[in-house]
Amino acid sequence: MREININHLIDICAGYSGAKYYVAEMVPTKKLKNARIHFPIPANEYVIALMDTTVFGSCKRGMAIGLNGVYWRNDWTVKSHRSSLSWMEFLHARIKKISKYEMEFGRGDIYSVLGEAIKLDDLIQLLQRLQSYIGREADPSLLTGSEVSSSLLSDPGEVWMVGAAGEQYGPYSAFALKNIIEEKQLQLTETFVWKPGMAQWVPLLKNKELIPLFMPALVAPMPITVSQAPTLDLDAEVDKVLDADALLGGNESSERIDINRASMEQLLDLPAIGVVGAKRIMQERERNGGFENVEQLGQLLDLKPHHVERIRPMIIFCPLQQRTSTGRIVDY
Repeated sequence: MREININHLIDICAGYSGAKYYVAEMVPTKKLKNARIHFPIPANEYVIALMDTTVFGSCKRGMAIGLNGVYWRNDWTVKSHRSSLSWMEFLHARIKKISKYEMEFGRGDIYSVLGEAIKLDDLIQLLQRLQSYIGREADPSLLTGSEVSSSLLSDPGEVWMVGAAGEQYGPYSAFALKNIIEEKQLQLTETFVWKPGMAQWVPLLKNKELIPLFMPALVAPMPITVSQAPTLDLDAEVDKVLDADALLGGNESSERIDINRASMEQLLDLPAIGVVGAKRIMQERERNGGFENVEQLGQLLDLKPHHVERIRPMIIFCPLQQRTSTGRIVDY
């Protein structure tokens, strides 16, 4: 049998949606920080999906699906024997609905979706799909204790996951990542990185640990080695790269993407969107009839201000009446 694959877990989780349900790069930073404080999430756990069942969005209650198991916290009125399950424990759980808002993993392990982050029936189906995948793909000998013995976590100080163009790759050692950068296989301004122990994915150009890997390619001929601390103004150099990248893409400004009718492939061409974001855009425009401006898009996807400004000149929002009208307007 094979080891648990992080991309397969993400794909399963991304197949579901909810008002306060987030997957992979769409997990809000503030919510994740609160979840780590209030849920029993191990410090080195990577959170794949997060559900917030609080009324005001603080995420002090809810559920987190991680690389190594499931973690949750209920309202004080709901008693549960445990509040976390490793994949080995999860594999043998009898998942079932016990009331309108509550489900049980078995033996008094209760979870409540009272805040309706995701519909209870959908959540149970999601968990059963995860259970089926883990039972089918994972070697039980790898699921001992509370952690998966995966190559991703075998050397937390040296391995990195890479996110680019809506896809995830890795794990890579720092040496392998250096070779990939030197061979120009990555578009640095659109690449994010993560390793076990980090709370969230961060832009490659903002990760100080990896400065010695990519800075020589940006600021040649000044050599920088791993043992040499950079003396450059990193923010200034990154801004230069972003400005240069924007100039290179200036010729495509006339070919803007209409967010209200773009295909999945077109949405994935936009920076900071990703697969999960593209799916949420398509679901939201089908539900509400489309977007009016980039601010609405940024709010839906919880985009950072610089991401909003980056995609602003690349997109348009055609009104529904303009797209659905028939005939022509003749100018006399």
